Amino acid sequence: MKKYIFISLITLLLSCDKTIEIQNSFDFDLQMLPVLQEAELGVPVEMRFNIHPIGGEYINTQYYARFFLFSGRGLLMNESGEAFFPNDDYLLLNKRFRLYNTPNAGTQHNLQIVFFDNFGHEKEIEIQFSVQNSETE
Repeated sequence: MKKYIFISLITLLLSCDKTIEIQNSFDFDLQMLPVLQEAELGVPVEMRFNIHPIGGEYINTQYYARFFLFSGRGLLMNESGEAFFPNDDYLLLNKRFRLYNTPNAGTQHNLQIVFFDNFGHEKEIEIQFSVQNSETE
């Protein structure tokens, strides 16, 4: 009987996985408040964003943004006044932030902003608005 208990105990100990799995990669949702559909030439359009991790949060997760301007010409900046250039990656310091797009030319602006983290999760937002030239009105 003791031999049976001893063998059962050894088998149980050997079959247990003693490793602890720590998850550090969590997907995220992106919330964007509505943006004006019409803008004025030279006047910044404010875009407000919130990043919400899904299922947990890992302290070393870093979020980035890059953008592509498909039509129109303008300048995209963050809250600190740092200009963003198309196709470059920019570190986002907070999960709640604002971006400002100032149209400089064109009547229609179409841009895509891609948000991603250092674990490969990615969200895309497409923004379209028409631009009015206040001098011609």
